[in-house]
Amino acid sequence: MKRVLLLEGPRACGKSTMILQTLGRALPWAGGYMTLRVEQGDRRGYAHRSPKDMIGVDARAFEPQERGLFLIRENGRVQRRDEALLRFTLPLLRGIGSHPFAVLDEVGGYELTLAPFREALYAAFGGSTPIVGVLKSRENSLGMARRVGLDDAYLAAYDAFRRYLEARAQVVNVQTAGAQAAREALALWRDAFVGEVWHE
Repeated sequence: MKRVLLLEGPRACGKSTMILQTLGRALPWAGGYMTLRVEQGDRRGYAHRSPKDMIGVDARAFEPQERGLFLIRENGRVQRRDEALLRFTLPLLRGIGSHPFAVLDEVGGYELTLAPFREALYAAFGGSTPIVGVLKSRENSLGMARRVGLDDAYLAAYDAFRRYLEARAQVVNVQTAGAQAAREALALWRDAFVGEVWHE
């Protein structure tokens, strides 16, 4: 079994929820980060949180000062917050080696345009820490590139990243394989790499 398991599929198809449900009480031991949706009226944002801070959380009120808030959508406009990725999320990514396993939810987004973050992702997936997470599909990456205004350099970085993952990760498409197959793959990964923590 591969050390890395990544789910991909349409937005809001339950990928993150499946990971949360499968890992359950093992989450406090996980390194890495997960994405939290924040909303207030017409304002919507996305923030990163450590996995242990996601227990029992689905969405929360929009807080402009949220440290991990890396993307804001308001009135049809999208605002990137690169500093949140570099100052808040990047240390979480670089620190996964001190944990028995890591959750990276999600990867393959515009963070690939930031050299320090991109290099840390390659190091993480080339390392020895077991990783489970969500990979942005190419279809979703194309949509995001249009919304955020990214050029072809992002898509080139995305394609190179996917090629790097091919030999290192098992990628399960929730839409084509089905939700049950995704849950079964997650359970097998959990039992193989999180077993002792899971059964404590």
